Amino acid sequence: MLTLAMVYGLWSMDCLSAERAEKVLFSDDFTKDSGKWEVYAGDWEIQKGEYVATEVGEGMAVAGDENWKNYAYEVKFRTDEPGTDSWLTSWVVFRVADPDNWYFVLLHHGNNFIEMGKRFNGQHVSWLQGINDKEVADPLKWQKMRIECKGANIKVFIDGKNYLDFTDPEPIENGKVGIKNTNCTCRIDDVKVTELPK
Repeated sequence: MLTLAMVYGLWSMDCLSAERAEKVLFSDDFTKDSGKWEVYAGDWEIQKGEYVATEVGEGMAVAGDENWKNYAYEVKFRTDEPGTDSWLTSWVVFRVADPDNWYFVLLHHGNNFIEMGKRFNGQHVSWLQGINDKEVADPLKWQKMRIECKGANIKVFIDGKNYLDFTDPEPIENGKVGIKNTNCTCRIDDVKVTELPK
């Protein structure tokens, strides 16, 4: 028979486990200012509670701690005005160790393609992994992406569906999160980073 003390103890353990599993490292809904963000390039501003790349061109903004390692990055994003090529859309960036070392995931427009790549020691490395799937979301509409980084493994989800699962033999092990506009205009909202258990 469970006593009140036992029930309370079980409840406390459950709460502690949930807290450990969902420790929030960072969040931003852009209802205030953009003081949490560092602009690497481009023009960025808050418009109606969204963080917006206002000029077509090359831009990038990041937030968080360069020492983050195992985490889940969730973000809502949309490309407003894409470039002429399918890959000229908003790029969700993560494990941004510095301007020359970071990963990216992008949704191509017009061809149902999702791609993961990275910038490594100043060199662009595309096609770490990618798939063509008729269910891949349209980057010109609001989408919610979740990226899970754990050790060398990276998983990418869109609206809860796992599209990419890649283990990098030469991983970038830590870094901030952010967004990049590549000859396009784009916007993000509802950013959250949670710590993943080791």
